Amino acid sequence: MEVPINIPNNQHGPGMVEFVTKDLMQMDRELESVDATLAPIITRYREHKRRRNLLAGFAASPVETVKEIVMAHGAAVRYEGESMEVGRETDLYSDPWVTDAILKYLATPPTVPQAPPKGGGPN
Repeated sequence: MEVPINIPNNQHGPGMVEFVTKDLMQMDRELESVDATLAPIITRYREHKRRRNLLAGFAASPVETVKEIVMAHGAAVRYEGESMEVGRETDLYSDPWVTDAILKYLATPPTVPQAPPKGGGPN
């Protein structure tokens, strides 16, 4: 990206214009390099934040979170059914960590209080 510079009077000579232009181009390249470095970091941060919010919601209220997930998938299906485009609005739940979380949750034995044995027990 080039930045046009208009200098009304040329008191510093033609070399100064070239120097300033070269300096601005160098700064622009450095900014593009920093942007290229930060873009994947920002993407990872957003993914982690989205995952953390989902897990925090699930920890606070698993039933409500599952209902919201089902409703979000239902909305995506209705949306896709009305339009001709094939796309998913709920890509969050297609990540591999979701499957791992579901399997871990299903593998956890439920904590159900055991009822006393029928028959009255020993006398």
